[in-house]
Amino acid sequence: MMKYAVSVTDTTHIQSHEKSGKLILEELERFYEHPRSISPYESPLGIVFHNVASATGLYSTPTYTSRDLIHVHPVVETWKELYRLSAAGVPEAEEYYNSLTVKDVAVIADHELTHQADVFHSEFETWDDEDAGDMWYES
Repeated sequence: MMKYAVSVTDTTHIQSHEKSGKLILEELERFYEHPRSISPYESPLGIVFHNVASATGLYSTPTYTSRDLIHVHPVVETWKELYRLSAAGVPEAEEYYNSLTVKDVAVIADHELTHQADVFHSEFETWDDEDAGDMWYES
């Protein structure tokens, strides 16, 4: 199993975020080898489970990849809330977002794992250079 850490701004959330994170890890382990079918990659050092305040206030977004770590907010209910904000009152979109599961959040983490693939060689080395066109994956 991948190593993990928990980063929260309110320590009362540590246990719940760790519990949610372990569920994400269980699902992520099922996906772990899939990115290798696309391109070789070095496994990240681990994954950091954040609460929203830690992810967005101390870092950048609820999920992203740094050079050696995957960062993700592991609580499904929070993802439902975040996505519902983008639904703009469209009932079908709201219904879809209300049905998100742990597996859906694991897919988000798997997306971040894919950033380790050699396809994105310049992502961490030359962010502002012309090779940063490798960021097509985020579009």
